[in-house]
Formats: sequence, C-alpha cells, structure tokens
Amino acid sequence: YRGLKNFDAAIADYTFLLGKNPNDTEALTKRGYTYSLMGQYEKAIPDYETALKLNPQDNDTFQRLQWTQGQLNAKNAPRSTTATTAAPTATPEKPSLITQINPLYIVIGIVVLILIVVIVRLITRGKAEETSHIIR
Repeated sequence: YRGLKNFDAAIADYTFLLGKNPNDTEALTKRGYTYSLMGQYEKAIPDYETALKLNPQDNDTFQRLQWTQGQLNAKNAPRSTTATTAAPTATPEKPSLITQINPLYIVIGIVVLILIVVIVRLITRGKAEETSHIIR
C-alpha cells in the first residue's frame, strides 16, 4: 500500500497486525515509517520507541526515530521570516542487496572465477612421467 501511496490502508493493515501481536517490531517500524511519510510525526515516534524497547539493537529504527524527532522539532520550531527551509523529505527505504548489485559486478565476478579455475588447472596439470613413453 505504501508504494501506491495508499497510506491509510497501510496504517490499517499494520494496526490490524499489531492487534494480533503487539510485539511485532516490524509492523511497529513500518507503521511508524508510514506515519512519517504522511507527516504525522507525533504518531510515528511512539511506534519507533516501542519497537526499540523490544529490539534495542535495531539501528535502522533508531535512525528513523532520530530523523522523525528532527522533523517534528523543525515542524514545531517558530518560523523565521528571513530563513527559508527545505520541504521535509521522507526517509528512503533501504534498498535490498539485489538492487544494490550492479550487473557489471556480476560479470566481472564470473570472469575472475573462470580465470582462477583456468590458472589452477594449468598449475595442477600433471607432467608426464619419465617412463610413460615406454608404456603404451
């Protein structure tokens, strides 16, 4: 739903999941992130804090909490007439490992493996024994 910008449906789904399992850190983090995308930082922060209480080592959730708190502080800060602020941007989703791998790196890796196999084969190829020409 988030990818389709249907944030209300995403919130409803995460809330449903949390109704079944209130300790679901993934659902808490994703609901908090969805609230952040909607600009509802006040609702996002408790979700992030609850997720961190359940899993204090979750660095991604910690960073999202810090970012959201910063956005909330910026939103609540008194506006200066001379200063212009940039529009808040959403925290990006972490790209998966597959999307981070460039196809060129895959080709280079395969070529390197083939070269290693050829070199090992050439090095380990047995030499003919001195008596091998006699026995035929």
